[in-house]
Amino acid sequence: MKFILLYISLLVMVFAPRGAVASPKIDGHIAATEYQNEIAAAPGTFYIFYTVKDTVIYFGLHAKTNGWVAIGFEPKNIMKNADMIIGRVLPSGKAEVWDAFSTGLFGPHTEDIKLGGSDNLINFAGSEKHGWTDIEFCRELNTHDKFDKIIVPDTFMKMIWATGVTDDLYKKHNHRGKLIIKLKGNVLKTNTKTKIWPFHAILMSVSLILLTIGAVIAKRKNDNWFIRHKNIQTIGFLLALFGGSIALVMNYVPNGKNLSNLHPLLGALTVLFILVTFVFGKSIIKFKQKRHLRKIHKIFALLTLLLMLITALFGIALVF
Repeated sequence: MKFILLYISLLVMVFAPRGAVASPKIDGHIAATEYQNEIAAAPGTFYIFYTVKDTVIYFGLHAKTNGWVAIGFEPKNIMKNADMIIGRVLPSGKAEVWDAFSTGLFGPHTEDIKLGGSDNLINFAGSEKHGWTDIEFCRELNTHDKFDKIIVPDTFMKMIWATGVTDDLYKKHNHRGKLIIKLKGNVLKTNTKTKIWPFHAILMSVSLILLTIGAVIAKRKNDNWFIRHKNIQTIGFLLALFGGSIALVMNYVPNGKNLSNLHPLLGALTVLFILVTFVFGKSIIKFKQKRHLRKIHKIFALLTLLLMLITALFGIALVF
C-alpha cells in the first residue's frame, strides 16, 4: 500500500497542471518536455524544438551528427538572404554558435557583426552525445537588426537546415532540407507523441497498480480471492494492452540519452511479460497440471511487476 501511495504521488507530480509557459534552460541538453513545440524536420536526422516566451524565442536543434549544425530563416532564393544560426561543439566540449547571414545563393554565411550588424544571440549552449548534437539558443523575436529576420508567431515562415560531418564550417553539408512551418506562440502545438503520451503513461500506471493489487490478493487468499484476483488482473491486462498500443503510434524522437532508448525497449518487453503471465493464468483454469503452471505463473507475475516498475521509473525520468 505504501508503494502504491508513493507511486500515485509521483504521478501527481508528473501530471499536475502547468502554469505559464516556462523558459527552456539553455544548457546544451534538450530534455524530453523542455520545449513547447517540436518539429521533425527529417525524422531520425534533424529535429527543431522551440518555445515563445513573451518577446523571446528559444530554439533547440537536435541533429544526428558530430559536426556543425545550421538553421536559416526566410531565404529569398536557395540560401540567399537567409538569417542563419550556425553552431558546433568542439572535441573539448566547448560550444560555438554564430549569428550569421547568407549573402549568396550558396553562401558565404558571414557573421552579422562582420557585415555591420550585431550578434543578437542572448544565450547559447551545446553538447554532443552518442552521435547526436544539441544546439540551443535564444533571441528576440524582433532584434531590430537588418541581418535578422523578424519572427512573427502564428504566421508561416520558410526555414532551411543543414548538418556537416565534421566541425569544419567550410566542409560541405552531408544532410540538408527546407520546410515551411507556422510558428506557434504560447500555445502548445506539438507532434502526436507529445499530445498522447500522458494517456499512455496513465493507462500503464493504473495497470501497474491494479496488477500489484491483484498479486497481493492472490498471496493473501482471503474469501473469494480467486474471482477478485482474476477480475482485477484482467482489467490490468487490458489497460496495459491499450497503453502499449498508444506507445506504438507515438512518434518516438531519440534524444541521445540512454534513458530514451531503454524505455521503449523495456516497455515492449513488459507488454510481452504481461501477455505471457495472463496466458499462464488462464491455463491454470483449463489444465489439470496446475502446480507447475501455477509456479510459472507466479514467477512471471513477479518478474512482470518488477519490469513494469523499472520501465515506469525510466518513463518518469524522461519527463523530468
